[in-house]
Amino acid sequence: AFRFNTDRAKLEYWNGSEWVNVTTDSSHLHTGGTRGIIAGGRNNGSGRNNIQFVNADSTGNFSDFGDLTETRRVPICFASQTLGHISGDISSGNTDTITIASTGNATDKGIDMSGDRYNGAGISDSTRGIVAGGANPSGAFNTIEYITMTSSADFVDFGDLSQTKQSTGGCSSPVRGIIMGGFVNPARVNTIDYITISTLGNSSDFGDLLATRTPNQGVMSNAVRGLAFGGGAPGPVAGNQNTIEFITIATLGDALDFGDATANGGVRG
Repeated sequence: AFRFNTDRAKLEYWNGSEWVNVTTDSSHLHTGGTRGIIAGGRNNGSGRNNIQFVNADSTGNFSDFGDLTETRRVPICFASQTLGHISGDISSGNTDTITIASTGNATDKGIDMSGDRYNGAGISDSTRGIVAGGANPSGAFNTIEYITMTSSADFVDFGDLSQTKQSTGGCSSPVRGIIMGGFVNPARVNTIDYITISTLGNSSDFGDLLATRTPNQGVMSNAVRGLAFGGGAPGPVAGNQNTIEFITIATLGDALDFGDATANGGVRG
């Protein structure tokens, strides 16, 4: 069965379990592009407004990209190959936008989340950008919201997570969004949720991580695998983990051991 998704302006087909985009494909579309971006971050308890970039297909140091419109300590970030969005913070619900292939300061196009939010998972494909979970000084969220990447309209409701949690890690393939781990007061969790990016609805259970990873875990992916590393170690007192684990995004199941990082790390990726 085929359908035309008017929200995404995409032709889709039913693969037996979910709707999938009908697209032309190449290995380049799966790489995420050739630039890596760092935006904002902690600075002795406050935020930063710096944006830096690196060429992901070569070695070398980061270079200056420009500045955010405001300091952001723990924003929620997501990108297509063209645009990058840096959303929210401890007392902010707005979004900065950059063009990844260029350099320069971020712009505020008036894109707002439903409220102030930080420490959530950022997920995206070429059409949609999604934030899942997170918190503000009033408490944590289980809500999922999305925007159309090229639009200046505000975030709208997508659905709910299975738990109210923050300090989650997000990654995605062109079809699925993955939300790994997190903090559910007063406990750290190893659960993995997933959503189908092109639809709307609540998240579903994917499986479990080997470790409880929060705060500040690193999560990354290509179109096939998602990896988690660093962050809080198992047990009642969090430490830093040097272990790396992976999932295959198109399937369901628990994470498996990938290997070890060169050192313990609690920095979010």
